[in-house]
Amino acid sequence: MSYNLRPNIINLNKSSYAVELDIQDPSKTIDCSTGTNPFGFSKEISKEISSINYYEMIHSYPESNNILKDSIITFWKKFVQLDQENIVLGDGSIDILYKINRLFLNSESKVLGYSPQFSDYIDDVNSYGCLYDYSLLSPENNYKFVFETLLKKIRSDYSLIYIDNPNNPTGQIISLSDIEEIVKHAQKNGVCTIIDEAYGDFMNKENSAITLIGKYDNLFVSRTFSKGLGLAGLRAGYLITSKELATHYKKVSNPYSMNAFARYLAIIAIKDTNFINESRRKINQLKSNIIDSMKNFTVLHTDNNLPIMTIKHPNPQIDLQKALLKHNILTVSGRCFMGLDKSSVRLRIPTQTGYLMDVLPKIIS
Repeated sequence: MSYNLRPNIINLNKSSYAVELDIQDPSKTIDCSTGTNPFGFSKEISKEISSINYYEMIHSYPESNNILKDSIITFWKKFVQLDQENIVLGDGSIDILYKINRLFLNSESKVLGYSPQFSDYIDDVNSYGCLYDYSLLSPENNYKFVFETLLKKIRSDYSLIYIDNPNNPTGQIISLSDIEEIVKHAQKNGVCTIIDEAYGDFMNKENSAITLIGKYDNLFVSRTFSKGLGLAGLRAGYLITSKELATHYKKVSNPYSMNAFARYLAIIAIKDTNFINESRRKINQLKSNIIDSMKNFTVLHTDNNLPIMTIKHPNPQIDLQKALLKHNILTVSGRCFMGLDKSSVRLRIPTQTGYLMDVLPKIIS
């Protein structure tokens, strides 16, 4: 019995990769499936945890978020001048994306994006019974983003444009100049643009669309503390947008979004820039070594500072996720991303790469 569930929810075939797999022995499994920083989180957080006033944080609603907002303003001050009214906190960036959709979408809406990119956002668009239209990244171009292809599709009848940068699952970075052309063209057509920078801490700040805030009034930029800063379990994120759009966003948001623990620890995490810089250096070295060892796999266009990448087996009939799982390596199947298939996986760089590099030649033979 469906009761009063919306029909498009009943019929929704959710493609999220955040699912549980049947793993026989988790203790022997190398988890290359998550998108978090393989080096964990800042040591400064461990030092501060013992001083937390647990009673007040548990007993009371979260205090004013001004301290965290001030830390975010300081983090970006060399690149853009932000006010507290430009910033809204959220329970991870996915919570923010869902609420933006709630602002704009109904069954008649259309959203424009590209694929493959973050599948949970696309699922949420589909849950409204509206259309997700997209520009498909080309295998002939090794899935490299070409902004002109998307630019040609922008029209005034789209409710939103969604751009995942850096890209999940390939780990490639779209240049700020390409992003700005899209935002500018969307503004001319009266369309708001979301730039999802969940993996943004792995790219230079100069390339962030946050630097465009104040120049364009049709822009949402979402960020999370889950990926680069390693705080996925705290569910902490933030949105940067114009003051007018922030005012409307707050109408569909919870005033106590982001719990007290997350707010406290996020302040510490965002201040430790040495941690993310050192993480990027280590990831670049490890990822370069892995890519150099993949002589017979296709590595989709990627940036070596990102801890994720997509690899493709030359045999399209191979289920690469299952093949790797037989060797206790957990990944995300390409089937979870529009435009990819079972012969590809999204792979998170592990801190120890020797076993992975030993296994890959066995799967290709």
